Amino acid sequence: MYKWARMYTRQVMTLLQFQRAIREGNWCLYLSSMEKLCTYFFAYNRLDYAQNIPEYLAHMHELETTEPDMWQEFVNGDFTINTSNAVPFTRIGIDQAMEHLNKATKGQ
Repeated sequence: MYKWARMYTRQVMTLLQFQRAIREGNWCLYLSSMEKLCTYFFAYNRLDYAQNIPEYLAHMHELETTEPDMWQEFVNGDFTINTSNAVPFTRIGIDQAMEHLNKATKGQ
């Protein structure tokens, strides 16, 4: 029972780290938590993610040498959208921001 609870707690902590990375715009934490999540994609047989995430991570790590300006923008938190400058911890992923925009455009 203890082993299962510890494994479950690690998974939840990894998800919380990933969410924190997005909310804070912390690029390094984002990449490291994505690497940790990748092991769970393999473990739970999520093959699309398991195959694509390592390639995505490799490309993102290459940016540091191939595109240093873009890498610096990501380090500055520009891989997320800040929904409120007055309230901290309100950044969201770009895909989620697009969903919000689509919803507002449709008038829902």
